[in-house]
Amino acid sequence: MTPPRRAVHRNQRGVVIIWSAFFMLMMLGFVALGIDVAKVMATRTELQNAADAAALAGASALNVSTGQIMPDTAVARAQFTASGNRAFVDAPVSVTLLSGDVQVDPVANTVRVTVRRNAATDGAMITHVAQVLGITKVDLSATAMAKADRTCEQCE
Repeated sequence: MTPPRRAVHRNQRGVVIIWSAFFMLMMLGFVALGIDVAKVMATRTELQNAADAAALAGASALNVSTGQIMPDTAVARAQFTASGNRAFVDAPVSVTLLSGDVQVDPVANTVRVTVRRNAATDGAMITHVAQVLGITKVDLSATAMAKADRTCEQCE
């Protein structure tokens, strides 16, 4: 005697295709979002590199006789050095420092530099895939501080 055959459920045909399509769509969404996150991280790194270089360049503007940082020279050096660095807006664009972005303290011999990607400077970083979620631009910034110290005791 043969066992009775079960009826094939015709309403479940093609379910695998629907689940596969849903899974592929979700995976594509995660990959696309990963592209924008990677661009944000790369831009942050580029801005931090520009801020570090500009702060060090500004701190190198020492007056040899007094050992103090010369504010005007420090700002000019920081701006020149920052302009040699690039960070993303839509594509890599040179970094621009406004005069208020460089703060010099000649008493403490420090230079503090803030580099930005926002609408007030060179423009905010433009996203590609996150625009679907309504995030068209992202404001980013990085800050660095450099201090110049004397290294010889006989200099005073």
